[in-house]
Amino acid sequence: MSSLKAIRHMLNRWDLGLILLILVVALSLFVWQQRQPDNASQVRVSIDGTTSYLLNLSQDQVQSYDTMFGSITVEIKDGQVRVLQSSCDEQICVHQGFIHEPGASIVCIPNRTIVECLGTTQYDGVSR
Repeated sequence: MSSLKAIRHMLNRWDLGLILLILVVALSLFVWQQRQPDNASQVRVSIDGTTSYLLNLSQDQVQSYDTMFGSITVEIKDGQVRVLQSSCDEQICVHQGFIHEPGASIVCIPNRTIVECLGTTQYDGVSR
């Protein structure tokens, strides 16, 4: 409790106002970013480096694909996609869960399969 009093004596009203302003701006930016719609509209399933299938995220479906390297099952549900089942050993692609943001992807290296969400993305940053 005494350390709180010591800090309070070191800060004046302007310092506290500036800290409060920074917190309000940071919270406002966080809430604004979270409200931005950022959902993909399609899913591209690529097997061994070539685009094999384009699927619509608005239609719930389960698709299975047999590759030269194994099999993989993709589920689209409620505008999200995941790898439901895979023949690979470690099942990392299955444990990744649902994705829905443009540019997000699930990669199954043993089956040489990439499941990628497509859509309009906003820039993370611009460099020159």
